[in-house]
This record gives sequence, C-alpha cells and structure tokens, in this order.
Amino acid sequence: MKKIHASIRVTELQTVSKTIISYYKNDAKLADDAFLTQAFESLETLQAQMTDSIHNDKIESNLAELDSARDKLLSNLGTALEGYSVLPLPELAEKAQKALAVFANYGKKIAAESFASESALLDGLLLDIQKEEIKACTKALAGVDLLIEQLQAAQNDFSQSYAEYTASSASKAVSATELRKQMLSVLNTSILPYLDAMYIAQKAVFGNFAQNVEAEIEKINSIIKARKAKAEKE
Repeated sequence: MKKIHASIRVTELQTVSKTIISYYKNDAKLADDAFLTQAFESLETLQAQMTDSIHNDKIESNLAELDSARDKLLSNLGTALEGYSVLPLPELAEKAQKALAVFANYGKKIAAESFASESALLDGLLLDIQKEEIKACTKALAGVDLLIEQLQAAQNDFSQSYAEYTASSASKAVSATELRKQMLSVLNTSILPYLDAMYIAQKAVFGNFAQNVEAEIEKINSIIKARKAKAEKE
C-alpha cells in the first residue's frame, strides 16, 4: 500500500483521515484489535486538534477582513469631517471643527495599532464622538452620523470575532502544520504498514478495510500528482 504523499494539504489530510476513521469505526471486525484501537485514538485526537486549528485560522483570516472594514470607515469619517470643516459655510464648518477636534484626539493613525490597541482607542473615539454635545454637531452634517453608526457596527463585529479568536487561540497549542506532520506519521509509519502486514496475515478480517483505505489514498495521491504536474507546466 502506498503512503499518503507528503505534500498533501492540511484540509485534504483532514478529509482523508476523517474518511479512514469512518471506515475503521464501521468495520466491526476491527473492534478488538488493540493496535488499531490505540492508533486510531491517537489519530482522532490529532484530527480534533486539527479541526480547532483550522477553525482558528479561519477566524484569524476573517478578523483581518473585519479590521480592514473598520479601518476604511475610520478613514472615511476623518475625511468627511475634514471636508466639512473647511466648507465656506460657517455654521456647518464650526460644527465639523468641534467633531474633528474630538476625532483628532485619536486620528486615522490608530488604524496602524495592534488589534487590541486599536480596539481600545476606537472604543474611546466612538464614546467621545457620540456624546450629546458632539452628537448635536454631527447630526447637522449629512452622512456623518451614518458613518459613525457604520463604524460602531464594524467595531462591534470585530470585537465579537476577536473575543472568539482569543478564546480559540488560548486552547491552540499546536499549529495546523505541525499537526499535519503528526497525522501523516501516525498514518504512514504506523497504521498503513500494519494494514499491509495484517492484510497478508488475516485477509478475512482486514481485507475490506485495507482495500477501502488503499482506494482513498490512491484517490488523494492522484489529486496531488495532478496538481504538481499542472504547477510544473505553468
């Protein structure tokens, strides 16, 4: 039986291992095999950790998108206030200047801060700029209140995702890349060689399972081989 190709992607390995685990659990003849019981306990543990790690990576990616969204709105708010503040309309310009003075205490530059620092500063800005005295000014500036509402919503979305990311990161002890190596090791150096031997020794017990596993590995290795060939042509 061929081993799983070393260049398999994390998500591909997750899918393959899940399928192999399913084949194992659905084959009653294998239930009493002590070696496979231990090996699959290890594989299932690694797969659960991999699921958490992939989920955490997705949250992190989403977090970056949410941060970009609030950065853009922050910049738009500053630009709008700057524009209103220089209008040749004293009443509007004066109101804009009051709001801009509050905005300037934080500025567009806070977008360059770390996630946590920017969040704290942005919370402060939103609190200050929505105080009654300033709110009375921004209300007179068409579109500004809407920008503030959108910025508040973007900040709320980011804060919720960041809390989830922080909680997930706290339990993430190993990276997906490292887990991939460990899962490949369990499969390629433990489970597959054992199946090769037992297929010969006890084909009646292990034959169906071994054949299913082999077919799954051939399928994913073919995908990897085709991807590699395509990359070499480009």
